[in-house]
Amino acid sequence: AEAAFEQSLLINPKHIYSLLRLGQIRERMGDASRAEKYYLKVADLPGGKGLSKRHLARTALKLGKNEQARELLHQALAHNSRDTASMHMLAKLYLDTGEDAQVAETLARKCTFQKPEVSEYWLELARALEVQGKDREAKKAVQKAQEVG
Repeated sequence: AEAAFEQSLLINPKHIYSLLRLGQIRERMGDASRAEKYYLKVADLPGGKGLSKRHLARTALKLGKNEQARELLHQALAHNSRDTASMHMLAKLYLDTGEDAQVAETLARKCTFQKPEVSEYWLELARALEVQGKDREAKKAVQKAQEVG
Protein backbone atom coordinates (compact mmCIF):
# COMPACT_ATOMS: atom_id res chain seq x y z
CA ALA A 1 0.00 0.00 0.00
CA GLU A 2 2.82 2.38 0.86
CA ALA A 3 4.36 2.02 -2.62
CA ALA A 4 1.01 2.70 -4.28
CA PHE A 5 0.49 5.91 -2.30
CA GLU A 6 4.05 7.01 -3.07
CA GLN A 7 3.41 6.40 -6.77
CA SER A 8 0.24 8.46 -6.61
CA LEU A 9 2.32 11.32 -5.23
CA LEU A 10 4.56 11.10 -8.30
CA ILE A 11 1.47 11.81 -10.37
CA ASN A 12 0.03 14.41 -7.97
CA PRO A 13 2.38 15.57 -5.19
CA LYS A 14 -0.49 17.48 -3.58
CA HIS A 15 -2.83 14.52 -3.15
CA ILE A 16 -4.03 15.01 0.42
CA TYR A 17 -5.43 11.51 0.89
CA SER A 18 -2.18 9.84 -0.18
CA LEU A 19 -0.15 12.05 2.16
CA LEU A 20 -2.50 11.28 5.06
CA ARG A 21 -2.37 7.55 4.38
CA LEU A 22 1.42 7.57 4.14
CA GLY A 23 1.54 9.38 7.48
CA GLN A 24 -0.77 6.80 9.02
CA ILE A 25 1.33 3.96 7.64
CA ARG A 26 4.45 5.53 9.13
CA GLU A 27 2.68 5.96 12.47
CA ARG A 28 1.74 2.28 12.54
CA MET A 29 5.35 1.43 11.79
CA GLY A 30 6.38 3.45 14.85
CA ASP A 31 7.99 6.26 12.87
CA ALA A 32 6.17 9.29 14.33
CA SER A 33 8.79 11.75 13.04
CA ARG A 34 8.32 10.67 9.44
CA ALA A 35 4.54 10.58 9.87
CA GLU A 36 4.68 14.15 11.15
CA LYS A 37 6.49 15.22 7.97
CA TYR A 38 3.66 13.85 5.82
CA TYR A 39 1.04 15.57 7.98
CA LEU A 40 2.92 18.87 7.77
CA LYS A 41 2.80 18.58 3.98
CA VAL A 42 -0.97 18.10 4.24
CA ALA A 43 -1.22 21.22 6.43
CA ASP A 44 0.51 23.28 3.73
CA LEU A 45 -2.03 22.33 1.06
CA PRO A 46 -5.31 24.12 0.35
CA GLY A 47 -7.98 22.43 2.44
CA GLY A 48 -5.44 20.40 4.37
CA LYS A 49 -4.78 22.62 7.36
CA GLY A 50 -7.85 21.56 9.33
CA LEU A 51 -7.56 17.93 8.27
CA SER A 52 -3.99 17.65 9.48
CA LYS A 53 -4.47 18.91 13.05
CA ARG A 54 -5.70 15.68 14.68
CA HIS A 55 -3.01 13.65 12.94
CA LEU A 56 -0.30 16.10 13.94
CA ALA A 57 -1.59 16.02 17.51
CA ARG A 58 -1.39 12.23 17.58
CA THR A 59 2.22 12.30 16.43
CA ALA A 60 3.02 15.08 18.90
CA LEU A 61 1.71 12.86 21.70
CA LYS A 62 3.87 9.99 20.50
CA LEU A 63 6.87 12.31 20.45
CA GLY A 64 6.12 13.49 24.00
CA LYS A 65 5.07 16.99 22.95
CA ASN A 66 1.97 17.28 25.15
CA GLU A 67 1.58 21.07 24.96
CA GLN A 68 1.84 21.04 21.19
CA ALA A 69 -0.67 18.18 21.03
CA ARG A 70 -3.13 20.08 23.22
CA GLU A 71 -2.93 23.15 20.99
CA LEU A 72 -3.34 21.07 17.84
CA LEU A 73 -6.37 19.28 19.29
CA HIS A 74 -7.99 22.60 20.15
CA GLN A 75 -7.33 23.71 16.57
CA ALA A 76 -8.81 20.47 15.23
CA LEU A 77 -11.96 21.09 17.28
CA ALA A 78 -12.12 24.70 16.07
CA HIS A 79 -12.05 23.29 12.53
CA ASN A 80 -14.65 20.60 13.29
CA SER A 81 -16.44 20.87 16.62
CA ARG A 82 -17.95 17.39 16.19
CA ASP A 83 -14.61 15.58 15.79
CA THR A 84 -15.02 12.91 18.46
CA ALA A 85 -11.56 11.45 17.87
CA SER A 86 -9.99 14.81 18.72
CA MET A 87 -12.31 15.28 21.69
CA HIS A 88 -11.40 11.85 23.00
CA MET A 89 -7.66 12.46 22.61
CA LEU A 90 -7.99 15.81 24.36
CA ALA A 91 -9.99 14.33 27.25
CA LYS A 92 -7.39 11.58 27.60
CA LEU A 93 -4.58 14.15 27.52
CA TYR A 94 -6.22 16.21 30.26
CA LEU A 95 -6.56 13.12 32.44
CA ASP A 96 -3.11 11.70 31.67
CA THR A 97 -1.44 14.98 32.62
CA GLY A 98 -3.53 15.40 35.78
CA GLU A 99 -5.24 18.51 34.54
CA ASP A 100 -8.86 19.61 34.59
CA ALA A 101 -10.98 16.47 35.04
CA GLN A 102 -14.17 18.49 34.60
CA VAL A 103 -13.10 19.55 31.12
CA ALA A 104 -12.19 15.93 30.38
CA GLU A 105 -15.62 14.86 31.60
CA THR A 106 -17.35 17.41 29.36
CA LEU A 107 -15.35 16.26 26.33
CA ALA A 108 -15.96 12.59 27.10
CA ARG A 109 -19.69 13.20 27.54
CA LYS A 110 -19.83 14.88 24.13
CA CYS A 111 -18.09 11.86 22.63
CA THR A 112 -20.55 9.42 24.19
CA PHE A 113 -23.47 11.56 23.09
CA GLN A 114 -22.28 11.72 19.48
CA LYS A 115 -21.09 8.13 19.23
CA PRO A 116 -22.65 6.05 22.03
CA GLU A 117 -21.55 2.83 20.34
CA VAL A 118 -17.83 3.46 21.03
CA SER A 119 -16.82 1.77 24.28
CA GLU A 120 -13.52 3.69 24.53
CA TYR A 121 -15.48 6.92 24.91
CA TRP A 122 -17.50 5.48 27.79
CA LEU A 123 -14.33 4.25 29.49
CA GLU A 124 -12.72 7.68 29.24
CA LEU A 125 -15.87 9.20 30.71
CA ALA A 126 -15.69 6.69 33.56
CA ARG A 127 -12.08 7.62 34.20
CA ALA A 128 -12.91 11.35 34.29
CA LEU A 129 -15.74 10.66 36.71
CA GLU A 130 -13.57 8.47 38.95
CA VAL A 131 -10.93 11.19 39.22
CA GLN A 132 -13.63 13.52 40.51
CA GLY A 133 -14.95 10.98 43.02
CA LYS A 134 -18.17 10.39 41.11
CA ASP A 135 -17.97 6.65 41.60
CA ARG A 136 -21.62 5.78 41.01
CA GLU A 137 -21.68 7.60 37.67
CA ALA A 138 -18.31 6.09 36.73
CA LYS A 139 -19.63 2.61 37.39
CA LYS A 140 -22.61 3.28 35.09
CA ALA A 141 -20.27 4.48 32.36
CA VAL A 142 -18.16 1.31 32.68
CA GLN A 143 -21.33 -0.80 32.43
CA LYS A 144 -22.35 1.10 29.32
CA ALA A 145 -18.89 0.48 27.83
CA GLN A 146 -19.32 -3.23 28.44
CA GLU A 147 -22.78 -3.21 26.86
CA VAL A 148 -21.61 -1.55 23.65
CA GLY A 149 -18.15 -3.08 23.51
